[in-house]
Amino acid sequence: MIWEPTQPQEPEPGPQAIVDAFFDQDAANWEAIYERHDVFSVIHQHRRQIALGWVQNLDLSPATRVLEVGCGAGLLSVELARRGYDVASVDSTPAMVDLARRNVVRAGVNVSIETADAHHLEGHPDESYGLVIALGVIPWLHSPEVAVAEMSRLLQRGGHLIVNADNRARLNHLIDPMLNPALGPARRAARALLKRGRPHSQETPVNVLHWPRQFDAILARHHLHKTRALTFGFGPFSFMGRRLGSEGGSVRLHLKVQSLADRGLPLLRSMGAQYIVLARKEGPDGRRR
Repeated sequence: MIWEPTQPQEPEPGPQAIVDAFFDQDAANWEAIYERHDVFSVIHQHRRQIALGWVQNLDLSPATRVLEVGCGAGLLSVELARRGYDVASVDSTPAMVDLARRNVVRAGVNVSIETADAHHLEGHPDESYGLVIALGVIPWLHSPEVAVAEMSRLLQRGGHLIVNADNRARLNHLIDPMLNPALGPARRAARALLKRGRPHSQETPVNVLHWPRQFDAILARHHLHKTRALTFGFGPFSFMGRRLGSEGGSVRLHLKVQSLADRGLPLLRSMGAQYIVLARKEGPDGRRR
């Protein structure tokens, strides 16, 4: 019998590396969603409009220091810089950082952009920002609470955080047995079986969903007092994993259902795909200043 040395196995990529690789390969698509007209894109455009509207209502001084965590293509950072704020941005994905820098140069504004993990923002001093924004970040983190703690650390006392989570109570999941939260354990077991033996290069991240009260509790543990919140985004809808309706029909349905939710229709108002919160930082004693 001839002994043959075994080939060393490559170490499994960590959760953040899997997420970074996923967004690195799809960076251009995450910029294009702000130009497209499909329901997924329309929902993300609405998210940016909500955030900008809330910022405007905060009546911040023009020189307020703002940090965008997970800036993606940098389009929100560009808009904030145009409004006169002192903007810094971070993203963990090199392709996104490059894209954001190109958009900043193209827009002719001044935004500091660097590569950084939302879980580890050591390069930024404590209480150095009046506003922190993190859109589309929490669902892709392996430890959302660690990232929330970091964002709270960076906020000045009385400063504001605008952040969103993916809503576990989203309507389009509740009506599809293949997506309903009650069947989550079975789906996770099936994914684990499919994952066995699959090359690491095919790893795809799974986004984390939160119940709104669960996410509120995370914020509260880090002295972030919720002042406004809403859910938004209805669609695309499916049944047994099969998409229902055309793209145009999906957009029209989303807009109609969103209009009802915005009017405060019971139950529906809490069933949007995303949950967005405006919070204000208080001290451990509950004081804002």
